[in-house]
Amino acid sequence: MNKILKIALKFVGIAIIVFFVTGIIFDQTTYTNSITVNKPITEVFEKFTNVNLLKEWNPKLKSVKISKETPNKVGTVYEKEIENNGRFLIITEEIKAYVPNQKITYFLDANITLKTDSYQFSEKDGKTTITKNSIIESGAYIMDCIYPWMKGTFKKMDQAPLDNFKVMLEK
Repeated sequence: MNKILKIALKFVGIAIIVFFVTGIIFDQTTYTNSITVNKPITEVFEKFTNVNLLKEWNPKLKSVKISKETPNKVGTVYEKEIENNGRFLIITEEIKAYVPNQKITYFLDANITLKTDSYQFSEKDGKTTITKNSIIESGAYIMDCIYPWMKGTFKKMDQAPLDNFKVMLEK
């Protein structure tokens, strides 16, 4: 029995070390999502960047308020209320890059979670592909240890709104 306990304790100790080393090795978590919409790029980009349509394809989004607007879009700041498992969160999102029909980059600040979502738009044969590159960082070391292990969950969560957007446009 003591031998089994020693093996179990060694396993737990190694798991704890691996967990905490993760936060040292990975200071950010990155992943990519994409969809292809059977619509031209100008229509896709216009609908994608239309604040009034956001709630139609992102059901967790409860409200959007523009707290700062700029003429060229870069620097525009949104306050978004999101429902997550019955809890309501307010996040701040700022446009960091904006090139019509090519790309838009958002920087999201949700307390200890900092996220950059960069969307690239490309068209081929009248179909538009949206590629979303995401980078998640944290202001807390313990979250830096957790986030790499949640990469698949983040990717799945980010794919759902993109899939909803595609369905909305192709109706």
